[in-house]
Amino acid sequence: VEEARQMQGSLAERMRDLVLPAKGRINVMSIFNGISCGAQALRELGLELGEIHVCDSEDIVNLISKSNFDGIRMDVLPSNAWLITKEHVEKCGPIQVFCNSVGAVHGAL
Repeated sequence: VEEARQMQGSLAERMRDLVLPAKGRINVMSIFNGISCGAQALRELGLELGEIHVCDSEDIVNLISKSNFDGIRMDVLPSNAWLITKEHVEKCGPIQVFCNSVGAVHGAL
């Protein structure tokens, strides 16, 4: 277990060197958010997170996300991803990163 932790820490340090420095905070949209693994990965890369707009129908994972991140917003997107409209996305404002259910991170929308 300790060896896995060391490898994980080492990987995070190497990845930090590969990420271009961001100008200001990064706003995130996370669909099927879960416990915000995508946002956690961005934070571990040293990126400063702004608003994190989340969509997840499970109340418990929303509470976990909210306790781990100051910028969690659950008031713009519906909890059901199938109900997201263009208007919802526009209300989120500029989004630099989109995360999906498997924690994959994608570039700006």
